[in-house]
Amino acid sequence: MEGKPLVFEASDLFAQEEAACAGLGAVVLPRFMGEANGALVELATPSAPPERELWLVTYGDLRRSSAVRAVSAFLAEEIGRACAQTPGRRARRG
Repeated sequence: MEGKPLVFEASDLFAQEEAACAGLGAVVLPRFMGEANGALVELATPSAPPERELWLVTYGDLRRSSAVRAVSAFLAEEIGRACAQTPGRRARRG
């Protein structure tokens, strides 16, 4: 936020969420995180929020496991659906 002092910096989304809940200031979170936390309030902004890539990774020897494939497919579908519901956003699959 322009003109406001930086009081906390972290690359971890969960740490950012906790800092915002503790009253340290505003934070940019994925919509699904903000909507799940009743202590946070969505703020209107003059510009679109930044886009972030989300990677789902696994060990190479486990990627052929039917259980790992099923969980990966489920997560990709659910996250893709949530992203597609966000105005101006498109879900991409790689």
